[in-house]
Amino acid sequence: MSCDLTQLFWPLSRLSQALRRIADCHSVPLEIPEPPCHCGFDTLSRWIEAAGSCLGFESAYSTPECGRLEQVLSSCGAALIQVGSHSEPHFVVLLSGGRQRVSLLGPDLQVHRVPQQILIERLLQELEAPHVAAVDRTIERANIPTTRIASVQRALLRDRLSRTQLTGWWFLQLRAGADPLALLRTSGLGRQMAAFLSAHFLQVALWVASWYLIGYAALLGRLDTGWLAGWALLLLTLVPLRLLAARFQARIATTAGVLFRRRLLNGSMNQRLDEIRHQGVGQLLGRVIEFETVELLSLSGGLTVVVALAELMLALMVLSRG
Repeated sequence: MSCDLTQLFWPLSRLSQALRRIADCHSVPLEIPEPPCHCGFDTLSRWIEAAGSCLGFESAYSTPECGRLEQVLSSCGAALIQVGSHSEPHFVVLLSGGRQRVSLLGPDLQVHRVPQQILIERLLQELEAPHVAAVDRTIERANIPTTRIASVQRALLRDRLSRTQLTGWWFLQLRAGADPLALLRTSGLGRQMAAFLSAHFLQVALWVASWYLIGYAALLGRLDTGWLAGWALLLLTLVPLRLLAARFQARIATTAGVLFRRRLLNGSMNQRLDEIRHQGVGQLLGRVIEFETVELLSLSGGLTVVVALAELMLALMVLSRG
């Protein structure tokens, strides 16, 4: 696809359509307020908050630093990013981030995968413009080779703007009280679980293959250096796979823990005051302790069950081969 990001900019007048698409409810006749005609910061923030509330979103205004832009775009979810002047504002509708590419929603309502660096360059273009002349003079005095001028210029400009805060960022996420399946889908927990199971399944498969290799060589009476080297390589391969599986397991625990605690906080904030008045401190504290126990057992025990099922499937495959 073309890397001209101007084709993916949303005008303010169509921003409500983009929010409906993010909420995946464009076919549901929800009434949301019309976008403001004039884009003052307070007016726009109130409209995004009101529109997001109608669609089941929580919006949070943020001012990320330029030096942390790559980190933010690698881990963030849905967001609205304002570009251009306040008199003629346009918006980049970010669906999800990524280390190499980010997913943007275009005015054609299609998802476009764009390299992260191209988006960063466009977001920093107006901020970098006043510093380009000074950086070019510095590069000229330093006699930088022609092949490295572009990379050095980019590094110097990023260094100058590392502490500069970007404005016009609204991060969107589903409310904690939304449908649990929708929360799981938007949190990426399914992808993390699939990656964890793939790493663990491959780890167990290689472990079985290593012992199959050494047993096959022993039964043939050819237990020489080559067979032992292959067996050792298979065992060494298990080390990075175990580290990778442990990393995915930690991500799953973190993501699921955040979802659990968001639901707990949402339920606590929505309790009726007349019900709380009749409950003592001990009863409320007991509920919190029970919740922590349920969370711990579900995260540890749930993953243990999933891993046991995967190993059982592999064991049945091995036994079926005789």
